[in-house]
Order: sequence, then C-alpha cells, then structure tokens
Amino acid sequence: MMLVLSYLLAKIPRSIFMKLATVLALFAWAVMPKRRRITIDNINMAFGQQRSTQLAFLTFRHFAAVTLECMMGRYWFRPERQRWIRLAEGSTVSDLHKPCLAVTAHFGQWELFPVIADGVRFVPIYQKLKSAYWNDVFFNLRQQLGVSGLIDKTEFSKNYQKIISENNCLAFAADQGRGCQYTFMGQMTSFPRSIAHIAYRSKRPVIFGVGLRNGLYIDYHITKPITIKHLESKSDFQKRLMSAYVSWLESWVKEHPEQYLWLHNLWKRNKEPNS
Repeated sequence: MMLVLSYLLAKIPRSIFMKLATVLALFAWAVMPKRRRITIDNINMAFGQQRSTQLAFLTFRHFAAVTLECMMGRYWFRPERQRWIRLAEGSTVSDLHKPCLAVTAHFGQWELFPVIADGVRFVPIYQKLKSAYWNDVFFNLRQQLGVSGLIDKTEFSKNYQKIISENNCLAFAADQGRGCQYTFMGQMTSFPRSIAHIAYRSKRPVIFGVGLRNGLYIDYHITKPITIKHLESKSDFQKRLMSAYVSWLESWVKEHPEQYLWLHNLWKRNKEPNS
C-alpha cells in the first residue's frame, strides 16, 4: 500500500503537490484541536498574539508537506524529483563524507538530507515511537530516503563505542531533549547535552544543516565544521557548541517561523497550569 502511495505522490506535479499539502493541513487542523492549541500557544510565547493563528496554520501546512514528501521515499532519487532539492550558495556536503556529527532540528525539511548528500553514509540517532506500527512505517520510509541505518537512542547509549567506530556520519536533531538550558525565542528551553558530550569524547567535528522550503524548492544550508580548540575543556566546548547551535537555529526560526515544529509542547513548564 505504501509503495503505491509513494508512486502516486511522485507522479503529482510539484505545484499540485503543495496544494494537496494544504488540503491535508486543513484536515489536520480540524481533527487535531490539542496540537492546534499547543501550536498557537507556542507561537504566542515566541512572537506575541499577532498573526499567531495564521502562522499556526502555515506550520500545519508545512509539516503536511514534510509528511507527504517523506512518503515519496525512493522516488526522490529520480532526476525529475532531485531537481527540486538544492544546495544553498556556499554550502557543501564534502565535510559530511568524513567522520562527523551532522546536527539539524525539527525545522524545515530535515528528512531529505540523505537525498541532497547522496553518497554520504547517514546514520540517524532517533527516539522510537510508542506505536510499533508507526515506528516500522517511518523506519522503512527513512531507509527508502537513503539513510544507511537507524539507531535507537537506548541502543546508542549501550553500544556507544562500537557505533562510533563503525559509522562515519551520525545524524541528530538537537532541538528537543534535556540536559542544558538556553534562552530560545525569549523562553528558557531545554536542549540535549549529549551532542557536545559525544563530539568531545569522539573528537569529531560538528556540522549544522537545515533544509528550507523556498517556494517549490528545498534549499539546504550546511555550515562549516565546528571543532574542539587546542586545550579546550569539555565544559567550555559544550557552552560554545550549544550557544552556537541555539543562535543558529533561532536566527532561522525568526526568518521562517512557519517551518518550525511548534506542534510539540516546547515550554509547558513555562505556562500556567490551566493554560
């Protein structure tokens, strides 16, 4: 069934594809009142109430497009589809071919990184979904999109040394997790400390990357590697790396707020109990 759906989606012209995303977003907007409220609340806290409902719907539309694009699976590797994915000026995938940590966020189109970096052995570290069925669906879709393997966070923690030694480019979404607090969009926000810990312990450079929706295209912006300075302590490296990441992410979110995953309850501890 999924293979048939992937084939049909791949046949739809790109302009009509985005209209289909709008229809899916309208449906999700109607049947997901809790996520709709969370999205509006998050945007209110980040930007104020002006345009919050409009931005919330644009967020739903963007992630409807992300979902449909993922469902196309292996068809992204066909020339007629690959032309819609571009490297931004000044960006290169050459550093991703070396041992590194590729760090992105739940922002833009993060799932198609293996397509733009075709040939890079991407191995994402991910959090398993509670539903075994949907976990299997997304596992298979991501494999079709070109990832070399998917490693659960628990497995990674247990077999850290082995996984590091066997895999070249480990990929992480580092905008959700616990460990360290930074101001993000005017709110104290928790970010995982593990990225800096892994980079320092493995001596691997860290590369930030984001795929931004630009009309019908997706443009990938990839930074230069961040490396450990001579005699730099672990705590100093962590502060420098995470401060750079939060600043980098915030600048993109401010420029393209509709492409961030506001559907998650980012600041639930900051809200009133009855909000």
